[in-house]
Amino acid sequence: MRNIQTLKKSSTTEILNVPETASKINADSNDYKGKLLKLIPAEVVAAYIFIDGIIQSSSISVNTLNIVQWAAFGFLFIINPVYLYKVSNVNHKLQLFFSTIGFAVWVFALGGPFLTLGSKDLVHLLGAIVLAIYTLLIPIFVTPETK
Repeated sequence: MRNIQTLKKSSTTEILNVPETASKINADSNDYKGKLLKLIPAEVVAAYIFIDGIIQSSSISVNTLNIVQWAAFGFLFIINPVYLYKVSNVNHKLQLFFSTIGFAVWVFALGGPFLTLGSKDLVHLLGAIVLAIYTLLIPIFVTPETK
C-alpha cells in the first residue's frame, strides 16, 4: 500500500526516471527541435498536399495537370511568406526566407510538379536527400542571432 501512495505522489517524470530537463524539451524554443519546427511551414505544406490530392484525382490531361501543379506550387510559394507574416506573426526576414525555401524543399521531396523535370525515381531520390540535408543543416545556420 505504501508503494501505491508513493507512486500517486510521484510525477510522471520521476516514475519513468526521465531527467527533469528532458521533460521540458519544448520549453526552450532555441533548441534544435524548436528551431526546426519554426522553419517548417506546416500549414502551407498541408495546403499543398490537399491541393495536390485534388489535382491528382481530377481527369484533366497530363499537360494541363502539369500546368496546374506548377501554378499551385508557384502560388503557395509566393503566398508562404505573406501567410507566415500576417497569420503566424513571423517578422524575422531570415525565418521567412528559410521557411519559404523549406516549402520548396518539402514539395520537391513529395514530387509534385518537379516530377515533370525528370524520372520519377530520380526526383524522389533527390528530393529525399535534399530534404534530409536541409532538415539537418538549416537549424545550424539559422541561429537566434541571425533571425
